[in-house]
Amino acid sequence: TSYFEVIASPSVYGTQTIRASVLAENAAQPLIRFVVHYYGKSGGLERLEGDAIQLRHGINALTWRIPDLGGAPIYRVGLILEAETRMRGKVVLTKMDWAGSPQALEMGSAYDLSPNISPFDTSTYWIRSFVSSARHFGPDITGTFCLSHPTNDGVITTGTREWGDYVVASRLTPELFKTAGLVARARGHRRYLAGVLQDGFARIIRRIDQQVDILAQVPFAHEAGVAVVFSMAVQGERIVFEVGDAVRLEASDQRLVSGGAGFLIEEGTVPALGFSVHELATGQNIDDIARRDVSARSYA
Repeated sequence: TSYFEVIASPSVYGTQTIRASVLAENAAQPLIRFVVHYYGKSGGLERLEGDAIQLRHGINALTWRIPDLGGAPIYRVGLILEAETRMRGKVVLTKMDWAGSPQALEMGSAYDLSPNISPFDTSTYWIRSFVSSARHFGPDITGTFCLSHPTNDGVITTGTREWGDYVVASRLTPELFKTAGLVARARGHRRYLAGVLQDGFARIIRRIDQQVDILAQVPFAHEAGVAVVFSMAVQGERIVFEVGDAVRLEASDQRLVSGGAGFLIEEGTVPALGFSVHELATGQNIDDIARRDVSARSYA
Protein backbone atom coordinates (compact mmCIF):
# COMPACT_ATOMS: atom_id res chain seq x y z
CA THR A 1 0.00 0.00 0.00
CA SER A 2 3.06 2.27 -0.04
CA TYR A 3 4.68 4.11 -2.92
CA PHE A 4 8.07 3.44 -1.33
CA GLU A 5 10.03 0.20 -1.43
CA VAL A 6 11.95 -0.96 1.63
CA ILE A 7 15.48 -2.12 0.82
CA ALA A 8 17.32 -3.62 3.77
CA SER A 9 19.42 -6.54 4.95
CA PRO A 10 18.33 -8.84 7.78
CA SER A 11 19.58 -7.92 11.24
CA VAL A 12 20.08 -11.55 12.31
CA TYR A 13 21.73 -14.42 10.40
CA GLY A 14 22.21 -18.16 10.68
CA THR A 15 24.96 -19.20 13.17
CA GLN A 16 24.47 -16.09 15.29
CA THR A 17 23.61 -16.58 18.97
CA ILE A 18 20.41 -15.06 20.37
CA ARG A 19 20.31 -14.14 24.05
CA ALA A 20 17.08 -13.48 25.90
CA SER A 21 15.99 -12.67 29.45
CA VAL A 22 12.56 -13.98 30.44
CA LEU A 23 10.78 -13.24 33.73
CA ALA A 24 8.43 -16.02 34.87
CA GLU A 25 6.20 -14.85 37.73
CA ASN A 26 4.26 -18.02 38.58
CA ALA A 27 5.33 -21.17 40.39
CA ALA A 28 4.05 -23.40 37.56
CA GLN A 29 5.73 -22.45 34.29
CA PRO A 30 5.43 -23.52 30.63
CA LEU A 31 8.17 -24.68 28.31
CA ILE A 32 9.71 -22.10 25.98
CA ARG A 33 11.44 -22.40 22.59
CA PHE A 34 13.22 -20.02 20.27
CA VAL A 35 11.86 -19.95 16.71
CA VAL A 36 12.86 -18.38 13.40
CA HIS A 37 10.97 -18.07 10.14
CA TYR A 38 13.21 -17.90 7.08
CA TYR A 39 12.92 -17.99 3.30
CA GLY A 40 13.70 -21.55 2.26
CA LYS A 41 14.87 -22.98 -1.05
CA SER A 42 11.35 -22.86 -2.50
CA GLY A 43 11.11 -19.12 -1.76
CA GLY A 44 8.39 -19.66 0.84
CA LEU A 45 8.62 -19.13 4.57
CA GLU A 46 9.83 -22.08 6.62
CA ARG A 47 9.92 -22.49 10.38
CA LEU A 48 12.74 -23.75 12.58
CA GLU A 49 12.41 -24.26 16.33
CA GLY A 50 15.01 -24.69 19.05
CA ASP A 51 14.90 -27.22 21.86
CA ALA A 52 12.32 -26.82 24.61
CA ILE A 53 13.54 -25.11 27.78
CA GLN A 54 11.75 -25.43 31.11
CA LEU A 55 11.14 -21.98 32.59
CA ARG A 56 11.84 -21.49 36.29
CA HIS A 57 10.32 -18.95 38.65
CA GLY A 58 12.12 -15.62 38.35
CA ILE A 59 14.58 -14.45 35.71
CA ASN A 60 15.63 -17.00 33.07
CA ALA A 61 18.74 -16.29 30.97
CA LEU A 62 18.27 -18.09 27.63
CA THR A 63 20.62 -18.57 24.67
CA TRP A 64 20.22 -20.23 21.27
CA ARG A 65 22.70 -20.52 18.43
CA ILE A 66 20.69 -20.38 15.24
CA PRO A 67 21.68 -23.36 13.05
CA ASP A 68 23.38 -22.88 9.71
CA LEU A 69 20.61 -22.02 7.26
CA GLY A 70 22.83 -22.19 4.18
CA GLY A 71 22.61 -18.44 3.63
CA ALA A 72 18.80 -18.32 3.71
CA PRO A 73 17.56 -14.93 4.98
CA ILE A 74 15.69 -14.80 8.27
CA TYR A 75 12.34 -13.02 8.26
CA ARG A 76 11.26 -13.30 11.89
CA VAL A 77 12.63 -14.43 15.26
CA GLY A 78 10.65 -15.08 18.42
CA LEU A 79 9.67 -17.34 21.30
CA ILE A 80 7.02 -20.04 21.66
CA LEU A 81 5.38 -21.02 24.96
CA GLU A 82 3.88 -24.49 25.32
CA ALA A 83 2.41 -26.72 28.05
CA GLU A 84 0.53 -30.00 28.26
CA THR A 85 -2.24 -28.45 30.40
CA ARG A 86 -3.84 -25.03 30.51
CA MET A 87 -1.89 -22.48 32.59
CA ARG A 88 -2.63 -19.00 33.88
CA GLY A 89 0.04 -16.50 34.73
CA LYS A 90 2.51 -14.00 33.33
CA VAL A 91 5.70 -14.50 31.33
CA VAL A 92 7.62 -11.33 30.45
CA LEU A 93 10.31 -11.03 27.79
CA THR A 94 12.55 -8.36 29.29
CA LYS A 95 15.35 -8.50 26.71
CA MET A 96 16.30 -10.26 23.48
CA ASP A 97 19.34 -9.42 21.40
CA TRP A 98 22.24 -10.72 19.36
CA ALA A 99 25.62 -9.21 18.62
CA GLY A 100 28.69 -9.59 16.47
CA SER A 101 29.06 -11.24 13.10
CA PRO A 102 27.85 -14.76 12.17
CA GLN A 103 30.11 -17.58 13.24
CA ALA A 104 29.89 -19.16 9.78
CA LEU A 105 27.58 -17.60 7.20
CA GLU A 106 28.09 -19.56 3.99
CA MET A 107 26.20 -19.17 0.73
CA GLY A 108 26.75 -21.75 -1.98
CA SER A 109 25.86 -21.58 -5.67
CA ALA A 110 22.58 -20.20 -6.95
CA TYR A 111 21.38 -23.78 -7.46
CA ASP A 112 22.28 -24.63 -3.85
CA LEU A 113 20.19 -21.72 -2.65
CA SER A 114 17.33 -22.06 -5.15
CA PRO A 115 17.13 -25.52 -6.79
CA ASN A 116 14.33 -24.36 -9.10
CA ILE A 117 16.27 -21.42 -10.54
CA SER A 118 16.57 -21.37 -14.35
CA PRO A 119 17.63 -19.02 -17.15
CA PHE A 120 13.93 -18.23 -17.56
CA ASP A 121 13.20 -17.57 -13.87
CA THR A 122 15.94 -16.16 -11.65
CA SER A 123 13.61 -14.78 -8.98
CA THR A 124 14.92 -15.51 -5.48
CA TYR A 125 14.50 -14.24 -1.94
CA TRP A 126 18.11 -14.69 -0.81
CA ILE A 127 19.33 -12.04 -3.25
CA ARG A 128 17.16 -9.56 -1.33
CA SER A 129 19.29 -9.98 1.78
CA PHE A 130 21.86 -7.79 -0.02
CA VAL A 131 21.54 -4.04 -0.54
CA SER A 132 22.94 -2.98 -3.90
CA SER A 133 23.89 0.38 -5.35
CA ALA A 134 25.33 -1.39 -8.39
CA ARG A 135 23.31 -0.90 -11.56
CA HIS A 136 22.89 -4.65 -12.02
CA PHE A 137 23.07 -7.29 -9.31
CA GLY A 138 21.33 -10.63 -9.46
CA PRO A 139 21.65 -14.41 -9.30
CA ASP A 140 24.02 -16.08 -11.76
CA ILE A 141 22.87 -19.56 -12.68
CA THR A 142 26.45 -20.69 -13.41
CA GLY A 143 27.70 -19.30 -10.08
CA THR A 144 25.98 -17.33 -7.35
CA PHE A 145 26.00 -13.61 -8.21
CA CYS A 146 26.57 -11.36 -11.18
CA LEU A 147 28.05 -7.96 -10.26
CA SER A 148 27.82 -5.18 -12.84
CA HIS A 149 28.10 -1.39 -12.70
CA PRO A 150 28.95 1.12 -15.47
CA THR A 151 30.50 3.86 -13.30
CA ASN A 152 32.26 4.24 -9.93
CA ASP A 153 31.26 2.86 -6.54
CA GLY A 154 28.97 -0.05 -7.31
CA VAL A 155 28.65 -1.42 -3.78
CA ILE A 156 26.72 -4.52 -2.66
CA THR A 157 26.48 -5.33 1.04
CA THR A 158 24.79 -7.48 3.63
CA GLY A 159 25.10 -7.51 7.40
CA THR A 160 24.91 -4.88 10.11
CA ARG A 161 26.95 -2.18 11.82
CA GLU A 162 27.60 -4.65 14.69
CA TRP A 163 29.73 -7.00 12.56
CA GLY A 164 33.23 -6.44 13.96
CA ASP A 165 36.08 -8.91 13.37
CA TYR A 166 35.59 -11.43 10.56
CA VAL A 167 36.85 -12.95 7.32
CA VAL A 168 34.78 -12.39 4.15
CA ALA A 169 35.51 -14.50 1.06
CA SER A 170 34.20 -15.26 -2.41
CA ARG A 171 35.47 -16.75 -5.68
CA LEU A 172 35.48 -14.03 -8.38
CA THR A 173 36.23 -14.32 -12.07
CA PRO A 174 37.90 -11.02 -13.06
CA GLU A 175 37.79 -10.13 -16.73
CA LEU A 176 36.41 -6.77 -17.90
CA PHE A 177 36.35 -4.16 -15.12
CA LYS A 178 38.07 -1.16 -13.60
CA THR A 179 37.69 -2.25 -9.97
CA ALA A 180 36.49 -5.54 -8.48
CA GLY A 181 36.76 -7.09 -5.05
CA LEU A 182 35.38 -7.42 -1.55
CA VAL A 183 33.98 -4.90 0.91
CA ALA A 184 34.27 -5.10 4.70
CA ARG A 185 33.11 -2.93 7.60
CA ALA A 186 30.65 -1.07 5.42
CA ARG A 187 28.61 1.62 7.11
CA GLY A 188 26.56 2.54 4.11
CA HIS A 189 27.75 2.58 0.52
CA ARG A 190 30.09 5.55 0.88
CA ARG A 191 31.94 4.37 3.97
CA TYR A 192 33.78 1.06 3.79
CA LEU A 193 37.05 -0.83 3.50
CA ALA A 194 37.70 -2.85 0.35
CA GLY A 195 40.24 -5.31 -1.00
CA VAL A 196 40.27 -4.96 -4.79
CA LEU A 197 42.03 -5.38 -8.10
CA GLN A 198 42.28 -1.95 -9.70
CA ASP A 199 44.40 -0.33 -12.45
CA GLY A 200 46.98 -3.15 -12.47
CA PHE A 201 47.31 -3.26 -8.67
CA ALA A 202 45.96 -5.29 -5.79
CA ARG A 203 44.88 -2.69 -3.23
CA ILE A 204 43.35 -2.18 0.16
CA ILE A 205 41.32 1.01 0.02
CA ARG A 206 39.20 3.00 2.44
CA ARG A 207 36.34 5.18 1.33
CA ILE A 208 34.76 7.74 3.64
CA ASP A 209 32.26 9.88 1.77
CA GLN A 210 34.10 11.42 -1.20
CA GLN A 211 37.62 10.61 0.04
CA VAL A 212 39.24 7.39 -1.13
CA ASP A 213 42.58 6.43 0.43
CA ILE A 214 44.89 3.63 -0.74
CA LEU A 215 46.07 1.93 2.46
CA ALA A 216 48.29 -0.66 0.75
CA GLN A 217 49.03 -1.82 -2.78
CA VAL A 218 51.23 -4.05 -4.89
CA PRO A 219 51.41 -4.44 -8.71
CA PHE A 220 49.39 -7.43 -9.81
CA ALA A 221 48.41 -8.60 -13.29
CA HIS A 222 45.47 -10.97 -13.00
CA GLU A 223 44.70 -13.61 -15.60
CA ALA A 224 41.45 -12.63 -17.32
CA GLY A 225 38.62 -15.13 -17.07
CA VAL A 226 40.29 -17.27 -14.39
CA ALA A 227 38.36 -17.69 -11.15
CA VAL A 228 40.29 -16.93 -7.96
CA VAL A 229 39.41 -16.77 -4.27
CA PHE A 230 39.38 -13.29 -2.75
CA SER A 231 39.47 -13.06 1.04
CA MET A 232 39.61 -10.10 3.40
CA ALA A 233 40.12 -10.35 7.15
CA VAL A 234 39.51 -7.48 9.57
CA GLN A 235 40.46 -7.66 13.23
CA GLY A 236 40.81 -4.58 15.39
CA GLU A 237 42.88 -2.12 13.37
CA ARG A 238 44.41 -4.83 11.15
CA ILE A 239 43.34 -5.66 7.60
CA VAL A 240 44.63 -8.60 5.55
CA PHE A 241 43.63 -9.00 1.89
CA GLU A 242 44.52 -12.08 -0.16
CA VAL A 243 43.97 -13.00 -3.81
CA GLY A 244 44.53 -16.72 -4.23
CA ASP A 245 48.11 -17.65 -3.37
CA ALA A 246 49.56 -14.73 -5.34
CA VAL A 247 48.80 -11.68 -3.18
CA ARG A 248 48.82 -10.94 0.53
CA LEU A 249 48.46 -7.31 1.58
CA GLU A 250 48.27 -5.84 5.07
CA ALA A 251 47.14 -2.45 6.31
CA SER A 252 45.66 -0.80 9.37
CA ASP A 253 42.69 1.49 9.95
CA GLN A 254 41.24 3.12 13.06
CA ARG A 255 38.25 4.87 11.51
CA LEU A 256 35.99 2.01 10.46
CA VAL A 257 35.80 -0.48 13.33
CA SER A 258 32.73 -2.51 12.32
CA GLY A 259 30.14 -2.93 9.59
CA GLY A 260 28.71 -5.19 6.90
CA ALA A 261 30.42 -7.09 4.08
CA GLY A 262 29.98 -7.60 0.35
CA PHE A 263 31.38 -6.60 -3.03
CA LEU A 264 32.71 -3.59 -4.96
CA ILE A 265 32.42 -3.36 -8.75
CA GLU A 266 33.29 -0.40 -10.98
CA GLU A 267 33.05 -0.05 -14.77
CA GLY A 268 32.55 -3.69 -15.59
CA THR A 269 30.94 -7.05 -14.91
CA VAL A 270 32.27 -9.87 -12.73
CA PRO A 271 30.61 -13.16 -11.72
CA ALA A 272 31.02 -14.48 -8.16
CA LEU A 273 30.69 -18.02 -6.82
CA GLY A 274 29.92 -18.42 -3.13
CA PHE A 275 30.04 -15.92 -0.31
CA SER A 276 31.10 -16.50 3.29
CA VAL A 277 31.57 -14.53 6.47
CA HIS A 278 33.38 -16.22 9.39
CA GLU A 279 33.66 -14.53 12.74
CA LEU A 280 37.11 -13.99 14.24
CA ALA A 281 36.44 -14.74 17.89
CA THR A 282 38.15 -13.02 20.80
CA GLY A 283 41.61 -14.50 21.26
CA GLN A 284 41.99 -15.65 17.67
CA ASN A 285 45.01 -14.18 15.90
CA ILE A 286 44.45 -12.93 12.40
CA ASP A 287 47.82 -14.44 11.38
CA ASP A 288 46.68 -17.91 12.45
CA ILE A 289 43.46 -17.90 10.44
CA ALA A 290 43.68 -19.92 7.23
CA ARG A 291 42.07 -18.28 4.23
CA ARG A 292 38.41 -19.26 3.97
CA ASP A 293 38.60 -20.97 0.61
CA VAL A 294 35.05 -21.24 -0.70
CA SER A 295 36.34 -23.46 -3.50
CA ALA A 296 36.57 -26.29 -0.99
CA ARG A 297 32.79 -26.58 -0.95
CA SER A 298 31.12 -29.23 -3.07
CA TYR A 299 29.64 -26.81 -5.60
CA ALA A 300 33.05 -25.57 -6.86
